[in-house]
Amino acid sequence: MSGQTRFTQEQIRAFRYWIQGYQNFYEPLVASYFCAKGYTVKRPAVVTKSELDALAQDLFDGRRKAGAQVSVPAVVQHLRSRKRLQADALVENSEGVWLVECKSWGGFAQFDEKFVTDTFVRDPRNAAFLLLDRGCGQQLTGKILVLSSPRNEAVERMLSDIFRTRVQTLCLDEILRDPAVRPAVIAHLEYLDAAVAEVKQALLPDQGDLTQ
Repeated sequence: MSGQTRFTQEQIRAFRYWIQGYQNFYEPLVASYFCAKGYTVKRPAVVTKSELDALAQDLFDGRRKAGAQVSVPAVVQHLRSRKRLQADALVENSEGVWLVECKSWGGFAQFDEKFVTDTFVRDPRNAAFLLLDRGCGQQLTGKILVLSSPRNEAVERMLSDIFRTRVQTLCLDEILRDPAVRPAVIAHLEYLDAAVAEVKQALLPDQGDLTQ
């Protein structure tokens, strides 16, 4: 196409992460990964109002503990305001039952102590997720966070200590490059190509067959 805009590598990378981070693109691929690794997967995973209220009461009464860094009153208020909490998946393996949340930050955020403190410890919404002991009618072993940044075991331990729960992290890029997920990735990319071709046809109908 004449006059085509030239994009910087940084712009292209940002757009790539924006597409890759679209929940309808990567969440099914994450589910495929868990299935391939032998987990039983339930999607979506809905934590009910009664389960949220029970956690709020346990926090209020002091039966459920959290680190001093967490504002328990703010978490209790948030829990009582919610009608439900929908996590991205509930998965089960030989180690137990895990509530999964996929966090996509476009590949730019670093999963370090400062970021985690701001994003999880000080945010009542994410703190509530990590404090859950029960969800979807099952006792929870822990939480799995799928991130767009590399795993940081020190930060995992920090979150586990603060929220008194087991926290594991997985890197989204590593999941998407796993050979077990390759067939699903190929299918999703074909789906994306077909959608792009349709967009081109809709916006540039006078250009003929734009799929070539």
